[in-house]
Amino acid sequence: MSNGLKFTLVLFAALVSSVNAQVNQTINIGDTVSVLPNTIFSVKGNLWNSSNGKFFHSGQMYVTDSLMNNAGNRMFMNALPGTVHLTGGNQIMGGSETIYFYNLNLRGTGIKTMNQHEVVLNRLDLDKHELATLSNRMFVLNPAENAIVRLDSGIVSSELNGWLYRRTAPDSLYLFPVGSSNGTWRYRPVEIRTTTTSGQ
Repeated sequence: MSNGLKFTLVLFAALVSSVNAQVNQTINIGDTVSVLPNTIFSVKGNLWNSSNGKFFHSGQMYVTDSLMNNAGNRMFMNALPGTVHLTGGNQIMGGSETIYFYNLNLRGTGIKTMNQHEVVLNRLDLDKHELATLSNRMFVLNPAENAIVRLDSGIVSSELNGWLYRRTAPDSLYLFPVGSSNGTWRYRPVEIRTTTTSGQ
């Protein structure tokens, strides 16, 4: 798979609780990858998606390097309840197309940087890491108050025109865990309580 050949990978977890597929780099050129429930898909290196490649992801995906989507689609299809764990050092999410994660967990070390707008449909777990949007926008579409979680040093940083967007519901309290590590590390959280019935 590291030579860029097309592949179709279907991981079944029929009789065991998990299956672990280990590769150094994955390039999906126009094929369909299914990661089924109770399945672990581990990429030690880059995960690149191109040429209308698709992931039907309902399991646990671990990526140690860049995650790039140049496929002309949202990469993870049909809002399946899969979790992507970024487990390396400094990592980049980018490409020409927005990635639609169901759950996104920041792990490992270093800063996780967005070179494109990204969407989390359910839960963004910052843990103790910085998510750097740069001048891009992170959209968290689940209106639950705990759709973004963090530990003591987890922050979202942005440059000019960068955003952290949260979908909201009436009469709820929302944390925007914003800050910066540029120069001196700073945590400047914002909490907003909604009072209208219109949401958003």
